[in-house]
Amino acid sequence: MVKLREKSKSVIGKLVLSFRRKLTLNTLFVLIISLALFVFAIYFKNIIGVWIYNEVGFNYSYTFVNADGVSSLWHFETYLDSQIYYELFTISFIFDGWNPYIRSSGLLDNYLYGPIFLYGEVIFYFLAYLFLPGSTRENIAHEGIKWNALVFDALSVVMLYILITNLNAFRKRRVTKHVVGLLGGIGFAFIPINLFYIDAYFLNIPQMTFFTLLTFHQFMNEKYILSSISLSIAWLTKQIPLFFLIPMFFMLIRKKNIRFALKKFLIPHVLTCFVLSIPWLFITPLLYVGRIIGAGRPLWYISLEHEAWGHGTSLAHSFYYLNCQTFSQILLYLNIAMIPFLAVFFMGTLMSHFNGEEILSDEFNFYIYMNWFVIILHTFLSRGVFKYYDAFLNPFMILSALLVINKVISLIGNESKKSNDTKSSLKDNYKTNSKIGKSKYDNLLYAVVLIVSFVLSIACLYSIDWWLMIIIRYMHPLLLLGLTIVASFMIPLPFYKSLFEKNNYKKFGSDIKQTFVICFRKIDEIFEKVVKKRKKREIT
Repeated sequence: MVKLREKSKSVIGKLVLSFRRKLTLNTLFVLIISLALFVFAIYFKNIIGVWIYNEVGFNYSYTFVNADGVSSLWHFETYLDSQIYYELFTISFIFDGWNPYIRSSGLLDNYLYGPIFLYGEVIFYFLAYLFLPGSTRENIAHEGIKWNALVFDALSVVMLYILITNLNAFRKRRVTKHVVGLLGGIGFAFIPINLFYIDAYFLNIPQMTFFTLLTFHQFMNEKYILSSISLSIAWLTKQIPLFFLIPMFFMLIRKKNIRFALKKFLIPHVLTCFVLSIPWLFITPLLYVGRIIGAGRPLWYISLEHEAWGHGTSLAHSFYYLNCQTFSQILLYLNIAMIPFLAVFFMGTLMSHFNGEEILSDEFNFYIYMNWFVIILHTFLSRGVFKYYDAFLNPFMILSALLVINKVISLIGNESKKSNDTKSSLKDNYKTNSKIGKSKYDNLLYAVVLIVSFVLSIACLYSIDWWLMIIIRYMHPLLLLGLTIVASFMIPLPFYKSLFEKNNYKKFGSDIKQTFVICFRKIDEIFEKVVKKRKKREIT
C-alpha cells in the first residue's frame, strides 16, 4: 500500500511538472508573439501615420484624382485636437498647475475627459523628454501625445491577439488559434480609420480601446475584480465604457447572485473610481462629476440650422441632409430629450439581465452581444458622433466576425457529421486508418475555410471603414444604422423573445429592489460601527 501511494504521488508530481512546463512554454510563446506583434504594429503605424499626415495635413476633405483623371471628393473630416487641445492641456497641467475641472478661459475650457487620459499624456511627456532634453515644451508635448496614441493602439492589437487565442472555440486547435489570432491582430493593425485618426492625428480612442478589451478579457476569465478595475480606468479615459457597467453587473447577478456581483464587481469599480478621482473629487466635486459624465456642450445647443458644424452628427442630420426635414426635426427633439439613446440603452440592459446566464456561459453570446451594444450606443448617441469614434468599434467587429464564421462552419460540420454517421451505421466495415485520415482532412479543411473566410471578413471591414471615412459626415450616422441592423441579426432570437416575457420584468424589479436593500443595509452597518467607535472613544 505504501509503495502504491508513493508511486501515485510520483505520477501526480510528474503530471503537475509536465503541466507547468507546458504552461510556461505556452506563455513564453504567447509573450514572444505579442512582443513581435507590438513592435511590428508600432513601427508600421508610425511610418503610415507620418505619410498620411504629410499627404492630407490640415485639409478637412481631400480631392482624389484617379489614373483616368477623374476627381472625387473624399470627406476625411480631419481633427487637430491633439495639436490644438491636448498639447495645451499637458503643458498647462505640468507647468501652470492647471485644474482641468474648473471653468477656464479659452481653449482650456474644452477639457472633457477623465483624469486617466490626462495622466497618460503627462507620463508620455516625461518619457519624450528623456529623448528630447533640449527641445521646446510644445515639441516634447507633441511627441509624447503621438507615442501615447501609437503605443496604446499597438497594445490594442496585441490585446486582440490574446483575446482570440483565449477563445474556447479554438482552445483545442493550437496552431489554428495562433494563426487566426495573428491575422486578427495584423488585420486590426492596418484598419484604415485607426491608421488615419489615431496614428496620424493622435485622437483619444486607443487608451479606452485597450482597457476595454482588457476588461472583457478579464471578465470572461472570471477575474471580476480585475475586470472592474480595468473598466474604471477605461471610462476615466473616455466616457463610453461607463455604459457597460450596468449590463455586466446584471449578467453577474443572473449567473451568480446579487451579493457576489456587488462584492466582486460593482463595489471594486466604485472604489477604484473614487481613488482615481482624488484629488479632483474633493477640490471641485460638482464640476468634476459634471465634466466626466456630461461631457461636451448641452444637448440643446445641437441644431440643424448650421448643419452640425462643431457638433457630432446624429440620424437627425442624416435625414435633414436627405431633405426629410419634418422627420429630422422630430428626431432632433427626441435626441435633445435623449429618448432614442435611453431606449436602446434600456433595451440592451434588460436583455443583459434577462439572458445574463446564457450570455456569460457562452463566449459567442457575450462578444456578439457586446459588439451589438457598442454599435447601438454609437448609432443613437444623443449629441451625435464624430467619424473617429468608429475606431473603437473595429476590434469588436473583428471578434464578432471570427465567432460568427466559426459558428457557421461548426453548424455545417455538425450537419455533415450527422449525415456521415447515418451512412456509416449502414457500413460497419470502415477501417480505423481511414477514420484517422478523414479526421485530419476535416481539421485541415476547417482551418483553411476558417482562415480564408476570416481574411475576407477583414477585407470587407476595410471596405466599410473606407466608405465611412470618405462619405460626407451627414450620412455617417445612417451607415452606422446599417451596421446596427446587421449586428442585430447576429443576436440570438431567444434574447429578443425574453423582452416580451412578463416574469422577466418581475425578476428585474425584484433584483433592483434587493440590490438597493443590500447596499443600504451595508451602509447602515458601516455607519453603526463608526458611531459605536466614537462612543467608545468618548467613554474612555
